[in-house]
Amino acid sequence: MHERFATALMSRSETFRVGFMRAVFVYIQITLEGCEVDPNSWDVLDYLHQHATSSH
Repeated sequence: MHERFATALMSRSETFRVGFMRAVFVYIQITLEGCEVDPNSWDVLDYLHQHATSSH
C-alpha cells in the first residue's frame, strides 16, 4: 500500500506534493494540540492562508 501511495503522489506535480504534505502536517499539528478536525468540513486552504498571513 505504501508503494501505491508513494507512486500516486510522485506522479503529481511538485506544487501538489508540497501542498498535500503541508495539509497533512497541519492536520497532525492541529490534532496534537487537542483540537478536533472534521475533514469533511475543514477548509485547509483557508486555514493555511490565515496562518501564513498572520505569521509574517
